[in-house]
Amino acid sequence: MSEAVGLKELLRRKIKENSDEVDKRRATRAALETKYAEGGIVPGVNTPTPDLPGETRHLSSSDSEYTGGSVSYYKISIAAPLSGNAPYVAECNDIIEALGMNYAEGNAFKAIWRMCAARTLGVKKRGYTDGLYDAEKVEFFGARMVAQQSRLAGK
Repeated sequence: MSEAVGLKELLRRKIKENSDEVDKRRATRAALETKYAEGGIVPGVNTPTPDLPGETRHLSSSDSEYTGGSVSYYKISIAAPLSGNAPYVAECNDIIEALGMNYAEGNAFKAIWRMCAARTLGVKKRGYTDGLYDAEKVEFFGARMVAQQSRLAGK
């Protein structure tokens, strides 16, 4: 019986911790939205406010882009990192390099990134329609990753 009480108490504490985190994110979001409305935040790629929990919502979005250089659909503003650190802008290529992704992994990651950026943020590559092209890229490069891992495992 005491084990069940211990589990209930643990669950109650976890629910309280999560509730406190949601309250903290709501306060952060409200403060950022107020600063934005007052002109205290200068919009960059997209000026964000955090959704709950741990996601990012953008106040604005750009039109479609097409260039060989750095573009907004490969950037995401993180307004309230779970770590509690300062807000920052994450770039797709920085993550690819930091994780040491190979060609197939990087291309699959970029395709997933583009699909999600188009769907949730409204930022997209010029000519983007429905995500099928990127889904096919994920499938193609996923097959390459399976082949690579199979070779490494000697299968």
